[in-house]
Amino acid sequence: MTVDGRKWTFRYVIEALDSWAEREDPSQDLRVAVTEWAFNQHTNPYRGMDRQPGFANLYLGEVRGTRADGAAVTCTYWIDETTSTVRFDTFTTLRIRSD
Repeated sequence: MTVDGRKWTFRYVIEALDSWAEREDPSQDLRVAVTEWAFNQHTNPYRGMDRQPGFANLYLGEVRGTRADGAAVTCTYWIDETTSTVRFDTFTTLRIRSD
């Protein structure tokens, strides 16, 4: 399944994953989960993502299945609908506040 029958092209996904791994040294299991999530976004890059106000086509979302021990991995990427391109920006582990 693709959104509107489009085939999406990913840019810089490996670079973003490598940068995250070098910066944060996540466990092997977490690396696998995040990598699988990233490559499965090709069917619908809007799924689970929120467009960020003030930025043209910047999306942010939690990587499904990564929430544990008061933290979760998030991802930001840019979607260019005219070229059906998803340009990955960053993966980051964020602490989740429990109020």
